[in-house]
Amino acid sequence: MSFFGFKGLDQLTDVELSVYQYMINNDSIIPFMRVREIALHTHTSPSSVMRLIKKMGYNSFPEFKLSFRNELLEQRTKKKNDFESRLQVLTPTLFPSRIEEKIKEVAETVMFGEHIVFLGMGASGSIAAYAARRLASIGINAFEVQDPTYPLATRLREEKRTVLIVLSVSGQTRELIELVNEFYQDKKSLIVIITSNPMSPLAHLSQTVLSYNLEKERLHVYYDHTSQIPCVFLIESILQEVRELQEIVNE
Repeated sequence: MSFFGFKGLDQLTDVELSVYQYMINNDSIIPFMRVREIALHTHTSPSSVMRLIKKMGYNSFPEFKLSFRNELLEQRTKKKNDFESRLQVLTPTLFPSRIEEKIKEVAETVMFGEHIVFLGMGASGSIAAYAARRLASIGINAFEVQDPTYPLATRLREEKRTVLIVLSVSGQTRELIELVNEFYQDKKSLIVIITSNPMSPLAHLSQTVLSYNLEKERLHVYYDHTSQIPCVFLIESILQEVRELQEIVNE
């Protein structure tokens, strides 16, 4: 989790973490509170609150509150709740021009790969589990990894052809980058990413990028609430292509 792009949670003290947690759980009232009020509600001191604010990159509390307020306002402005707009999530303009060709290429690789591994964290991890189960149900050796500390490289045998399919909306998840990097130089491994950010670090580590252009959405400022429908659509498309290939091979 990150707050305004802040990634340094490991640099915070226990006291600062408690203040941080209070802020993200009470985002609707933070813009109207004073430093002393936040300190009172978190059983800390104003100096502790200010240390956190400075670690997050702000020079003053007013600067932080203004940024906070603007972020909330931007989220509300971008909100699209009407049913008709939700029906239009999947349109041809959502995907790049060669997406169908790339889907077929990935399907062929999956069909003849020996280990198919879906990688994802959070909501993407749940989609990874779904994708692996769907492929396994049609006889493909597929499984998912949601824990980035899992010793994946030691589990996979070097002589086997491995296909890593990485699911990441941002393409910037540090833990996944570290895990995927272990396979980057392996000529027997093919790395595929499904992401909304084709210029991301994970995309640069991948041989094949299946991207979609979808506006990112956040809930309570820091929760990634971006729709996973495009990702699921691409997975279902790959699955359908694999099934068609199986029918051709079995004729």
